[in-house]
Amino acid sequence: GYPIRKGEVAEADGYTANQKEGFKAQDFDGDGFIASDEWLTEDSLHNIEEITEIIALTLYMSALDSNKDESISRDELSKLYPGGEEMYPESFPLEEAIHHLRVMDHELRHEMANLITGEGIR
Repeated sequence: GYPIRKGEVAEADGYTANQKEGFKAQDFDGDGFIASDEWLTEDSLHNIEEITEIIALTLYMSALDSNKDESISRDELSKLYPGGEEMYPESFPLEEAIHHLRVMDHELRHEMANLITGEGIR
């Protein structure tokens, strides 16, 4: 649930400070393990929904690259969800899609994911 984000660096043990902080926040009893009752909280269910949306959108990003230049432009994003242009980045490489989707407005990302996974685009 805490992938390495752009600009973060993993420490010697392979995890970033953000990842360690996220783990600690969910390990309520501090035993070094996240038990099912620690994992399935209201916050974690929200995080699972968010991660699912990001995965669905990430998998769809290459299909949006209509000119096959290995990047997604504001115009290409607008084909998926017109009307959110002011919130879209100008352009980003496909390899940075996860980062850009994570920082996108939650409601906008939710609506875009619904188009892909719900009754919209398939």
